[in-house]
Amino acid sequence: MTGREPSEILAAFGRDLRAARAPRRRPWRRVVLLVVAVLAAGGATAAATNSLWGPAPRPSELALPAGAPVPDAVSPQLGLANGGGWRLSGSACRFGARTTVALFLTVPGGGAGRRCDALPQAIVAGPVPPPTLFTPPRGRERTFLFGAVPAGTTRVQVVFLRSRSGRAELREFRARPVRRPWAGAVFVARVPREVRLLTTIGLDAAGRPTVRCDPERCR
Repeated sequence: MTGREPSEILAAFGRDLRAARAPRRRPWRRVVLLVVAVLAAGGATAAATNSLWGPAPRPSELALPAGAPVPDAVSPQLGLANGGGWRLSGSACRFGARTTVALFLTVPGGGAGRRCDALPQAIVAGPVPPPTLFTPPRGRERTFLFGAVPAGTTRVQVVFLRSRSGRAELREFRARPVRRPWAGAVFVARVPREVRLLTTIGLDAAGRPTVRCDPERCR
């Protein structure tokens, strides 16, 4: 308690402020104070979400499907076939005693395919991965269909569904045998745009089925 009036206290406080010399703050000190303020305001949120200070995920982690097994061995990527404006390459993927192949199709301005370390368990369990439909990002080329089939397959029958008309269509393509990096056969074909792949059946020279694939896996 004091006997001074409130006006006297305010006047003395003003004199003290004018007499005091404000210390100079260096720029780095302002930055430190700002960081401290940010931590005080949002530190709990940053710790909960781990999005502010946590390490960024690697692109390979984002591309891996859930449950994708790690291959025991992956061969170098080798050229398997080529044609007008496209090149097909592949790598052998070994998972224990089972070996499959991951194909990649390259065209001017882009490409599509699979990696050995990004094959879902359902694909690894089958003899080959299911075929891939790929529409180049530019140009007016038709959609590409490419895939692998077991050794001894000479032709591939494919059932499409036309998106506009809703009609099913059967096409047949020749299979090309390969021995490296994986023993089997491959095929590449241009198909109409706006089609949906329903079923693929591989046939040997006698017309006997060697494999049947839906869009998810082969058996």
